[in-house]
Amino acid sequence: MGRKHWSDEQLIAHLYGVGPEDGHLSRCADCCSRLETLEARGAKVLEQAQTNDVAADFLAAQRRSIYARLSERQGWLRVGRWAPVMATVALAAGAFMILEQPRAHVNPDQISDAELVRQASQMAETSMPNAVAPIEALFSE
Repeated sequence: MGRKHWSDEQLIAHLYGVGPEDGHLSRCADCCSRLETLEARGAKVLEQAQTNDVAADFLAAQRRSIYARLSERQGWLRVGRWAPVMATVALAAGAFMILEQPRAHVNPDQISDAELVRQASQMAETSMPNAVAPIEALFSE
């Protein structure tokens, strides 16, 4: 048993003059037959392309139709055009509202000395920050 048959890609490459040149086609009737079939199909497609000319009037009408659609004025109130702009404005307004909310500031003049000492001592007694408590709860039994 000799070499394997050529693939379709190799046969097509041979048609374009860039395929393998190992003499396989002269020895293999199957590959030669497949090549002749490809050549016949190519010739048939070429013949159909030359004889089935599309009417110039049809192409001109199609071109005019495309140009007419392209030149139509697009409506200024189309949602598709303004949707990204409106989304950006809404996002910016939301961010501005969140950032400008009044914050609960502790005014040191309003807190009594006793309350300040109580809060400071409470913070000193707690060795673990509040943010760590949920994680620590995962490991406790």
